[in-house]
Amino acid sequence: MISLCFKREETEGLLDGLSIVAKTRGFKFGESDGIKITTKRISTGLSIDGKDGEYVISWAEKNDFFRAVSMLVGMLEDGVTDIHKVETPKMKMCGAMLDCSRNAVLKVETVIKIMGKMASAGMNTLMLYTEDTYEIEEYPYFGYMRGRYTTAEIQEMDKAAQALGIEMIPCIQTLAHLRNTLRWSYAENMRDDEDVLLIDEEETYKFIEAMFKAVKASYSSNKILIGMDEAHFVGRGKYYDLHGDSNRFDLLSRHLTHVCEISKKNDLAPIMWSDMFFRLGSEKGWYYDLDAKIPGDLHKKIPEDITLAYWDYYNTDKKMYRFMIDEHFRMQRNTIFVGGAWTWLGMGPGYTKTFDTTLTALDVCHEKNIDSIITTMWGDDGAEVNILTMLGGIQLFAEYNYYEKVDTEHLKKQFRLCMGHNLENFLALEIDNIPTIPGNLSAVSREIVYQDILCGIFDKNFEGLELKEYYKKKHEKLKHISEPGLENLFDYYLSLTKVLYEKAEIGIEIKQAYDKHDIFILKELISELETLLIDYHDMCSKFETLWHSENKAFGFDVYDLRTGGTKARIETAIRKLKAYVNGVIDSIEELETERLYCLAEDNKTPSHGVHFHKRIATVFLSE
Repeated sequence: MISLCFKREETEGLLDGLSIVAKTRGFKFGESDGIKITTKRISTGLSIDGKDGEYVISWAEKNDFFRAVSMLVGMLEDGVTDIHKVETPKMKMCGAMLDCSRNAVLKVETVIKIMGKMASAGMNTLMLYTEDTYEIEEYPYFGYMRGRYTTAEIQEMDKAAQALGIEMIPCIQTLAHLRNTLRWSYAENMRDDEDVLLIDEEETYKFIEAMFKAVKASYSSNKILIGMDEAHFVGRGKYYDLHGDSNRFDLLSRHLTHVCEISKKNDLAPIMWSDMFFRLGSEKGWYYDLDAKIPGDLHKKIPEDITLAYWDYYNTDKKMYRFMIDEHFRMQRNTIFVGGAWTWLGMGPGYTKTFDTTLTALDVCHEKNIDSIITTMWGDDGAEVNILTMLGGIQLFAEYNYYEKVDTEHLKKQFRLCMGHNLENFLALEIDNIPTIPGNLSAVSREIVYQDILCGIFDKNFEGLELKEYYKKKHEKLKHISEPGLENLFDYYLSLTKVLYEKAEIGIEIKQAYDKHDIFILKELISELETLLIDYHDMCSKFETLWHSENKAFGFDVYDLRTGGTKARIETAIRKLKAYVNGVIDSIEELETERLYCLAEDNKTPSHGVHFHKRIATVFLSE
C-alpha cells in the first residue's frame, strides 16, 4: 500500500478529510515515513509535479486536493514516477444525490464512505434526498419505522462532508412524494391526495415550517432543495372538493411563494425541481413536450431567489437539451442541471443508458455555460440496486468538472486513478443491456426474479431472446472478478446471475413440456426447480448481507416479503407439477392458459415501464 508523508503545517484543516479518503481510496499517510509530499494553495484548480519520491501538490479547494492526492496514489500504484499534471475545474457545483427514501436509508458510515469516493473524484456537493427520512420533533409519525435520520446522524455526516470540502445539501419535499407520511391520521387535514399536500391550508404551512426548522438544525449549508416535482394531481383531490377548479399555474406559484417565504425566514436558499411548470403547460401532461405552452409572464410569478433544477435522465438528443435549457433561461432564474446514473430500472446498474444520456447532456451544459451539475441515483420501488454499483457514474460526472469532453477510455483511466477501481468490473454488473432487446433498455432481470413460474406473464415476451445463455455468460464473467472492499456487492451479483439464468426460461420450458404431456421432461424440470429454490435462497441471503452492510434495517422487509412470496410460488409449482406427473391431478389450470404478450400484442419485447413489483408478480393489482 502506498504511504505518503505530509508536513503537518501544510495539512491544517485537511487531516480529517484525508483520513476518510485514505480509508476509502486505500493508502497510508503520516509525517515521517513515505513518499514526500509538499502542498501549497493556488487560486484555482490543481496540479501534481515531481518525480522519484518527492512531489508538490498544488490546490485551490479541498475537493481539488483530495482528487490530486488520489490521482497521485493511482499513478504511483501504476508505476508512474515522473508526474506533471494540471487540471482546472469548469463547474461551481459538481456532485451526486443519494436517494435515502425508497426503502433503503444508507447508514451514516456508508454515506461517509461514498463521500470519500466523491472527494477522490473531485466532487464538491452531496445532495441527501430524504422525503420523510429525517427527524421532526413535533411530528413523531414523520418517518416512523422508515429508518429516519436523527439530527445527530445528519450532523455527523455534515461534519465529514465539511472535512472533505463537500457541501451537503438537504433535499426534502414540500408538495408531492409524501405518501409514506401522508398515510397517517395526523396528516388528514393537509392531504390533497395520497401523495400531495393541500395547498392554501394553514396546517400545511405549519408542517412545512417544522420541516425547515429541522433541516436548519441539522445541516451547515444554507441551500435546500424543496422538491415540487411530479405533483401530477395537485389541486385535483381535496383541494378541488373545497375550492373547485383552479388555475394550476397560479396554484403552484402561490404555494412556491409561500414555501420560499418560509425558506427565507430560516435563512435558506431554495432550489426546486422545475418539471411541474412544463407538465402544466403540456396538454398531455408531459415534461419533455416541445409544444408545451408556458405562460410568458411566468417568471414574474416565480420568486426571484429560487434556483431551478432541470432534471433529465432520458434524452439522448442534444436538440432536446438545448430546448429545455433555453426554456429554463427564459424563466430568468439560476439553473442547475441534474442528470441520472441509472440505478432504478432492473436489478443492476444501467451504465449504457447513463453514458448515452450523460455524454450528450453534459456536452450541452458546457455549451450553454451551465456551471452546476448533479447526478442522481434513485432507488425506485425498493432500492434493490445498491448505490455502490454506480461509482463509475459518479466518476463520469466528476470528469466533466475538469474536462470539456469525456470518453470511455478517459473514464476508465481516471476511475482507476481516483477511486482505485476497474471500470470493466462495474460494467459487468449491468445485467439488463440485452443485445436481443431493441434499445438495450429493460427491466428484464426484475421481471425474471419476481414473475410467477406457473402464470409466467412475461414468458411470451421472453421467447427467442436467449436470456438463459445471456445470463449464464454474465455469471461466468463475474466468477473471475474481484474488487477488494466490495466483496459483498460482487458476491450478490454472482448469486443473482445464477438465479437469472436458471429462472429465465424455465417457465417457457415447463409450458412446452406440459402442452406435449412430456412427463419425462417435466420430471427433469421439477429437479431444476428444486435447484432453483436452493439458489434463490442463496441469492436472498447474499442480498441480505449486502443490505445490512450498507443500509439501515428498515425497508429490508419489503424485499423479504417480495422474495418470500416468489419462493412460496416456486414451492407451489413444484407441488403441482409433482401431483400432475404422478397422476394425482389431471391438469394444472395455470398451464392450460394460452400465453399472451405482456402489455399488448404489438409490444412484444419487455418494456422498461414494467419494473414495479406489483405489476410483475401478479395480474391481480391491488390499489
